Amino acid sequence: MTIRGDIALNITKLSDDVSISPQLQIEDLVRVKDLGFQTIIINRPDGEAPDQPGHDQVVDAAKALGLSAYYIPVSPGAEDQSSVDAFASVLASNAGPTLAFCRSGMRSQQLWKRASGQQSMAASVLGRLKGMLG
Repeated sequence: MTIRGDIALNITKLSDDVSISPQLQIEDLVRVKDLGFQTIIINRPDGEAPDQPGHDQVVDAAKALGLSAYYIPVSPGAEDQSSVDAFASVLASNAGPTLAFCRSGMRSQQLWKRASGQQSMAASVLGRLKGMLG
């Protein structure tokens, strides 16, 4: 956990390269960069809460700090395959630590679990094919 002023900024590490957090505010992005993150993924759709910054504001602020930023909105309980594929694509194409967030971090965690499982299955199939062709 890190501190944003007097408010906790909770970051949970899921792997060496991926962490999640609850909703970030624009002012949190400097600290996110200072912590070494290079990419952020916004999984919370715009307009879920009145105090939530729009994704375009977050993307612009992140890019101004030199962070890569992606908007993959997912409604609660609606992690469809296209969202999983987009999440996996961002992870595969960006070097360095990534921080994904939504309201609580749970949607981001579910996307990561599904994307990670998908990558593990593909690696397993490729390994078996290489063994067969050997």
